[in-house]
Amino acid sequence: LYGTDILKMKPEEERAFVGTYRKLGLLKGDGKLMVLGDQKVSNFYQWNRESNELTPLKENKTFLNEIISNYQTADYLFSNGGLKLNSLGLAD
Repeated sequence: LYGTDILKMKPEEERAFVGTYRKLGLLKGDGKLMVLGDQKVSNFYQWNRESNELTPLKENKTFLNEIISNYQTADYLFSNGGLKLNSLGLAD
């Protein structure tokens, strides 16, 4: 997840992490979108790139666990200094 060269990703591997102050989402290259909301609410969609429409889908537990683990990992790293340049070996 971290350290992936996005310029070398295959279309099916592409992803976008999106968010507002109340919702977090993960959009994958195949058009699947999971949105996490307040109070453990989640919504799963298929995004149509041409029409820019979302079609609701049945919940996907695997995708749900993936998005939760991605955001929890990022939060842990940020909160514990794991994303600072010196911890990544990139500081001068």
